[in-house]
Amino acid sequence: MTIKLTCKHCDYTIERKQEDLEYSKYCSKCGQQLKVENLDDIVSQDIQTQVRQHLHEWFNTMGIEGTIEMIERNKNQGPTKFYIELLKEKRLIK
Repeated sequence: MTIKLTCKHCDYTIERKQEDLEYSKYCSKCGQQLKVENLDDIVSQDIQTQVRQHLHEWFNTMGIEGTIEMIERNKNQGPTKFYIELLKEKRLIK
């Protein structure tokens, strides 16, 4: 994933791959700290990746029906909405 970084001081903008991010903490022009511009997209993608990994693991250990039952039992907890959205997207629940 490409991450967009902008200098808070001089508005210099660069884009880095996630693997190269640790080398891009400070602006190469003025030395000030860089700000991540697309943080919401990064967090959203990370959450979706974790949800997919969890579902895959749960399907392997509890089966699809067991996973759906567990998610339904915990539907009032905040993070469960991400699991429900993915199950609806895959048409496993209505």
